[in-house]
Amino acid sequence: MSDGPATGAEPTSPAIQGYNVPGRNPNSQAPWKFFLGNAAHRMIAYMYGVNHPGGQIYYNTATIKFILEEARLGDTSRLRPDERNLRPDITDVDALSVFEIKPWNVQGLQEGRREVTLYLAALNRAAAPRVSFSGGHGIPG
Repeated sequence: MSDGPATGAEPTSPAIQGYNVPGRNPNSQAPWKFFLGNAAHRMIAYMYGVNHPGGQIYYNTATIKFILEEARLGDTSRLRPDERNLRPDITDVDALSVFEIKPWNVQGLQEGRREVTLYLAALNRAAAPRVSFSGGHGIPG
């Protein structure tokens, strides 16, 4: 037996509502791949924070200039103008590690390595002599 209108009558049960993914505006014009990429970034960053509680960790909303100033790790005047607004996906100040989140494929790995190289050059140029950032490693997935 169907609850739907077989002959134009009103349904006898409430209509099933679609599931809205948290954070996605149902009227959004953004392509799904951008939304899903952003959601993946948020989840990966969240899980990194869960696995490193209490750490001084910055996510992709913080610029390199802000990170260095906030953590008091160096002289931001050493940053080139094009480096000041770079935003690594994850910067762990305690571990002195930088991560870039990309799809796990050849192109994603190449882009990620290229971006991390830029971040490391900027961070290590401006950082104090006792500080040396490296590319993040040891995190599966």
